[in-house]
Amino acid sequence: MAAMKPKSANNSLVPAISMPSVKPLSLPSVSSSAKAPKPKLPGMSPASTKDPVKTAEQLKNPRPKKPKIEVLKVESNGQWMLKADSSSSTLTAKTPELPVAKPHVVNASSGGFGYGHHTPEQDQLVHGINFNSAKPINDGIGNAMWMKSNSHPHDVVVKNASLHPNRQERGHIGPDNLDSAKREVLFHNMARDFFGMGKYVPTTAGFSHGDDNYSAQKKVEGVSHPKLVDQPTGKALQFENPNHAKTIADLHDSGELHKLAIMDNIMGNHDRHRKNYMLSDKGPGLHLIDNGTSFDYVNFDPRNVSHFHESAKSDHINGMGKKDDQLHPEAKKWLLNLDPKKAAEAFTNHSYQQNSKHVKGFMKRLKSLQDQVKKGSYGNVERLLSNNRLSSGPMHEHHSKKETT
Repeated sequence: MAAMKPKSANNSLVPAISMPSVKPLSLPSVSSSAKAPKPKLPGMSPASTKDPVKTAEQLKNPRPKKPKIEVLKVESNGQWMLKADSSSSTLTAKTPELPVAKPHVVNASSGGFGYGHHTPEQDQLVHGINFNSAKPINDGIGNAMWMKSNSHPHDVVVKNASLHPNRQERGHIGPDNLDSAKREVLFHNMARDFFGMGKYVPTTAGFSHGDDNYSAQKKVEGVSHPKLVDQPTGKALQFENPNHAKTIADLHDSGELHKLAIMDNIMGNHDRHRKNYMLSDKGPGLHLIDNGTSFDYVNFDPRNVSHFHESAKSDHINGMGKKDDQLHPEAKKWLLNLDPKKAAEAFTNHSYQQNSKHVKGFMKRLKSLQDQVKKGSYGNVERLLSNNRLSSGPMHEHHSKKETT
């Protein structure tokens, strides 16, 4: 019997089992500074990074209702409030607020001036004036005080019009309501815009605070009131500061004193005693202050008319004794060139009506002075100014006699 040959593997009754190939896991490289993420295993979802507490709340209420919102209240200052339904708390929100000046601090951009147009210099003078820094001025002026301004480097002289002395008899209370604050600013503006003499009047501005009107005037550095003292020999008096005598003499000789005296006359200022002007060694040399009684065409106090002009003529003051037989040629030319139409325009630009008694008084005096000078029949300057007061009312003395000697 022949020997049996073994069958090949392909002919085997039991098929061969092939092992599945397993791909080795590929792990990402992990830096030393970072934590290695958990490997993603085949057939498994990655671990959730959500907060399990929040996830559970979402599963409980997958579609929460939005709270009903309605406007609860709108305040006058712009604040508004929202009201939600009973399941949510009350919500509030504020509209953006504009910067507002602190109480007792003047804000130039908030309005309330109303005394004519302010230049940037005038706005800067009053902006930031702080009433908390007020200090009374101890020279007998009850309504004046020093104040600080955030936008001005020096002190500012601030005066409350409601405390101005003699305001009732001076006509500051009446139909036109031209109080001393408005008069101060109008004097400054007309001196600058019409007469061309603004350099002699410190910057003056006005503002309202509470129920009162105020004027603010720039403090001029290096100035002082003229003071007369006895001298041992010679004439009876002399200026305590010898430079003051030279300043007055120079201004007289150039015709500027005549111009200033005429300007005071036309603007109805009869209160120019030595406390109401100051002198300095440097230009312009003379500074007209305290102009709150100007535009008074009823009352007249002859003792206080342009006192700096009277000082120049006085034979009793050393360095003075100037003669005023005729109006200075420069002052005469200046006066006759003042155009009444431009004066009317200036008043209109500063919001004053042409039928105002103050504007009428101004125009009447201007025309009268020009007519007298054209005719040449006025005599001397002193008589010219005295005749041109055009006053029909009583004389009211505003200051004591000892202040005007």
